[in-house]
Amino acid sequence: MHIGLKGTMNVLFLKDLTEKTRRGQRRRVEKVVRVAVSHMATTWHSRIGAAQVRV
Repeated sequence: MHIGLKGTMNVLFLKDLTEKTRRGQRRRVEKVVRVAVSHMATTWHSRIGAAQVRV
């Protein structure tokens, strides 16, 4: 009986750990993407602004 309960608790722990790990990885990727998009927008705006000054 005790062995079956311990195995069930281990399975629940591993499922919870899997969810937390995936959530953390997803947040890290979203953060990197957000920074990259922000950088691209800043670069694009600075290029457009420079082109308008030259005209």
